[in-house]
Amino acid sequence: MLSSSKPRFKQTSIAPHARKAHASMLKNKLDLDHVELFTVKRIPYNVLDSKQWKKLMNDAAPGYTPPSATTMLDSMLPAEAKKVYLENIKNLRTKSHLTLTFDGLTTRNPDSIYTIHVITPERDVFLVKGVELSGESHTAERIAQVVIEVCALCSFFCLGHLNNHTYTGY
Repeated sequence: MLSSSKPRFKQTSIAPHARKAHASMLKNKLDLDHVELFTVKRIPYNVLDSKQWKKLMNDAAPGYTPPSATTMLDSMLPAEAKKVYLENIKNLRTKSHLTLTFDGLTTRNPDSIYTIHVITPERDVFLVKGVELSGESHTAERIAQVVIEVCALCSFFCLGHLNNHTYTGY
């Protein structure tokens, strides 16, 4: 005789998975909001470690743990800076008629620093490289090498004159 009882299957609910995904998305959004707020408004990062900030965040978003100052400075800011940098380089590679500028300065330490900027026809300025050349000879060849590296990075043709030398590169 065959049994007429139906096999019992336990179907799991999607609700816990949805809640977990939502919490993860909210954390990522709030973390990015922290990066933007503290960077744009120049709020000291040690505020993140204060009891008052943690209480405010707990009241506003229960269950959310705001990043510490160390996490912000050591991982979140560098990650966001890299993301923005790569987006800018990708954008610059689609442009033509770009202007490349570079300038050197000496800090009080003294350190020799060169910065290289790219300017678009729309007059948007992008810092694409900063290089510390302390202890190195600041010859036209060395500076040209740095500039040509930027040209290669941005995938555009460079033609320039440095100390009566002509340099070309891609």
